[in-house]
Parts: sequence; C-alpha cells; structure tokens
Amino acid sequence: MSAWSHLAIEIESAINSGIAECYPYAWEENHITHAMLGGIRSAVRGRKLVHGREAVSVEFETYKLDGRYEKNFGDIVFLVNIVRKGQKPILGAAFVEAKRRSLNGLRYPEIRVQQARRILKVAPRAFYVLYDYDFTTRFVSQEGFDPWGINDRRVLKGRTGFAPVAKVLCTPINAALANSYKDVRLYNQALPFTTQLMTRYLCGLDLEYGNDALAVAAGWRENKGLPKQIVRIDVCEDGEEVEASSIPVNVELYRRGE
Repeated sequence: MSAWSHLAIEIESAINSGIAECYPYAWEENHITHAMLGGIRSAVRGRKLVHGREAVSVEFETYKLDGRYEKNFGDIVFLVNIVRKGQKPILGAAFVEAKRRSLNGLRYPEIRVQQARRILKVAPRAFYVLYDYDFTTRFVSQEGFDPWGINDRRVLKGRTGFAPVAKVLCTPINAALANSYKDVRLYNQALPFTTQLMTRYLCGLDLEYGNDALAVAAGWRENKGLPKQIVRIDVCEDGEEVEASSIPVNVELYRRGE
C-alpha cells in the first residue's frame, strides 16, 4: 500500500515522460493530453493509498467524445466522486481547458477571451492547464489543502515529496482574464497540475457542484457544448462502496478509454 504523496510523485514523473515524448514533433494539445491522461491512468490503476490511519482507493476512467461535434465545451472535465465514512458521497466537476506553449516562444497563442468567458458562465472555477516543454519554478506554492495527509514533513525533508519544478501547470481562467496575460507570466498565479489534482480536485476543492454544470460535465447538454474528454475519478475510503452516479456519463456520445 502506497502513501498518497508517493502517488503524486509517480504521476508527476509520468506526466514529464509524456511531455518529453511529445516535444517537439508531436507538440499538439490532443497528443499531449492523451499522453498526460495515459500517464495518470497507469499510475493510479489498482492502487490503494494510505492517508493517516485510513486507506483510500482511487479509480480512474476516461471517456472520449466519439466523433466530431460543432460545439465543444473545454478539453477535459474531471468528474470527481468522493466517498468518506459516515458521510454523504459528493460529486463535483473540474473543468479544464488545455493550452500549449508555442515552440520557440513564451506565448500561449491559442488562449481565446471569448472561449474563456463562455466556459466561465457554466464553470466559474474552471482552470487552464498549461503545457510547457521546459521545467518551471514560477508557481505560487508546492503545497495545498491536505486532508489526505500528502504533506508528510518527514517525506518532504527527505526530498522525496513533490518535485520543485513542473512542466504542466494550472491557473484559474478568471485570473488569466483579469491580468490579460497569454504567456508564461500566467505561471505567477499557477500550481503544478499534480498539486492541483492531488491536493485540490481529489479533496473536493475547486469543483462545480451545480446540477447544470454536472450535466454539461457528463455530456448531457449538447446545446451548451460537449467536453472532449471526461475523466471519472472515484476516491473512496477503505470499506466504503461507490454507488452508481446520479449523473452518469453519456455513453451514447462518449466511448470509454482503454
């Protein structure tokens, strides 16, 4: 059984390996996203993790939009289901729009203000995921909210905790709109993606919980747009069972990943 922090290290390593494989000849958002999600899936699959005195299981499923549709709604949605002992399960959605750094430049040229505003109308907590081929240290902090015991000081002292550099970062879309940046200055309000995933999303933070947002996230609102990728993540304390979701993925439009 692994520590929560050890999984974070493995995910970070898998993401960095995927980035290295894509750069420079396959430096395209869909390729990078596929590599990143594949790395996370391989790291998470079949794992039970220790946090404090409890064990936690994490299940990870990906669904890809089957075919081309006129209206998309972001690149990735993480549908996160959290089941704790003696508590009502919660289901939330993290909306993510992926952007890649330009080759031989500092800009993220595909950031579009109109698209950002459309996403924020449904998902005000939405984030950009910024793909970079260089390591950076210009993020806000390496640490975040910690209910699962990720910030074990003994581990961090031993220099086996979070890597102090990252190639994939997260910044709130509303922050990007506020400062109008479309380049690496976005990193000033960013976290490594692994930190965002492990200490925010999987702990129930920065998620949308409204029924309309969840319906969009699961692919049931074609009029508002369809996410390109849906990632279901179940985080379950030991001994608890995951019930069928009240908002399942629309499998008529999405096919499950391998």
